[in-house]
Amino acid sequence: MGASPVPSPIARLMRTVLPAVVILVLLGLVILLPKRGDRGGDVPYLLPGSAAVGQEVAAALLGLPAPELEEPPEWALQRGDDEVQRWLDRLSWGGHESLVETREALLTHRGQLAHEVVARIQALGSTDPIQTSKLVAVLGQEDGHDPQVVETLTRLAYSDSDLVTKAALRALTGIDSPGALGALLDRRKDDDLDVRAYARSGLGHRARAGDTEALSYVIQDLSESAADPDLVYITVLGETEIPPEGYEVLRRIVEQAGYEASLTATSSLLAHGDPDAIQRCSEMIADRDLIVRLNGLRMAQLAGTVAGVDSWDELARHGSYQEVAALLGILDRAIRTGHDEALHASNLIEEIAGDPTRGAQSEAIGVLLSEGHPWAVERCRLELSDGVGVYLARTIDRVLRVKDVPLDGLGEVVHRRLTDEPGLGEVEQHALLQVLTKLDPTAALDLLDERVRREDPSALSAVPLLALLGRPALERMADLVGDDRGAALYVLVSDDVRDPIALPVLASIATDTERDRTVRERALDALVRVRGGDRVETLRGVALQLDDEALRDRARLLFWNHL
Repeated sequence: MGASPVPSPIARLMRTVLPAVVILVLLGLVILLPKRGDRGGDVPYLLPGSAAVGQEVAAALLGLPAPELEEPPEWALQRGDDEVQRWLDRLSWGGHESLVETREALLTHRGQLAHEVVARIQALGSTDPIQTSKLVAVLGQEDGHDPQVVETLTRLAYSDSDLVTKAALRALTGIDSPGALGALLDRRKDDDLDVRAYARSGLGHRARAGDTEALSYVIQDLSESAADPDLVYITVLGETEIPPEGYEVLRRIVEQAGYEASLTATSSLLAHGDPDAIQRCSEMIADRDLIVRLNGLRMAQLAGTVAGVDSWDELARHGSYQEVAALLGILDRAIRTGHDEALHASNLIEEIAGDPTRGAQSEAIGVLLSEGHPWAVERCRLELSDGVGVYLARTIDRVLRVKDVPLDGLGEVVHRRLTDEPGLGEVEQHALLQVLTKLDPTAALDLLDERVRREDPSALSAVPLLALLGRPALERMADLVGDDRGAALYVLVSDDVRDPIALPVLASIATDTERDRTVRERALDALVRVRGGDRVETLRGVALQLDDEALRDRARLLFWNHL
């Protein structure tokens, strides 16, 4: 073996000095890092996740949707801040969120915008189809009897731009005039599939709304293409009163069209109680093929038709989960309509609900509960008293889905369990609190208020439930904003509730120089998300009081993007 090479003096120096240099550099970086007190001068700047806010609350605060903050173009700023002009201008430069809010805001000025919107459309010509289509959507909300509205939309329904054409056809759908109907009729057989779909959808919408002339064209088109019909048209005939020729064309489609169109036509006939359709559906429910049976059951369920009576017992006792679940809808319909087989249906539901080996037992109990069945209510009471895990979750889901059925006394059961069972798991507590917000909102508010004031992570789980309680929750939480953590929790709840009662509290949080800066920033965002109230004046007042230039600039961008 050869001798080992001797390290050079430079190599020995590097091995000795380099580690020391690295350590010195790291120490220097630590020394040079800005301290918390250096941020924002004398203003406290507590980072989210600090002891003042709490890691979980801070993470939730940072998880709130970030509002769009596009810088408005100079020309928009120079036009001033007239509300209507500001909203219309924003159609051309705002993002998607701003576009949605713009349409909602312009609805409050409905009937006053036609002249301005038509002028803008004319000025654009064919240079900007995207902007024109946005303006067309606004114009479609104006008075459909205004000649300039009808004339402009009808003309644009024949635009060279597919985007503008489709927007105009959508707008013409709700306008009651010969010109509007004529444009839909002309474009319903267009070579462009999208344009054709928009026109036919509009025609169908008018037929559903009671336009007999539109309905006659729907029937005519189906009659001319019974072997290959438009499914939208077939559905329309199932959702509106139709003349004898409508039934005739549906029966032709059942016989001549493909499987999907034939089923859709049968469903439309079922919705009108057609005896032949009911017979065909019953035959499908009795078929040996599982897919055919399921199609028949679901078709009858969706159409709200009682069918397949001779197959009920067999399906209830030996059907799959999917079959029994669909059958329950038919049985429930029989009971609610007073059908001749109502007693038979009721007995079968009780049989399914009482046997844990049956498929869809839980769904059967839900049907009985929705009817106020004493046995189902008592069973629900017992499950709420003792249930845990999935067992409890199913019961709570049933209670939350029930409407207009007295559930007196169940709130007391839930409240007693929440207060007298200290070993109850966090998941069960949250689920029971959720159902208590429906059964006894006042009692739920008391327990949630107590929970949200705890100095532990469980406080955060109360936030979505407090939001369900709305304004009373915000009123109760107003005294929490004395510290950063309480202010952050208030912002989280108000961002969901969006009630005008939150405006003064959010304003006080945003302008409080002792508050965590991120909490103040999120309070500003939540302020503009409030629905109703004097948001504009509140934000202006807040902006005048803000001590931080970045926050003032954020307030300015919030105004231009969202108010």
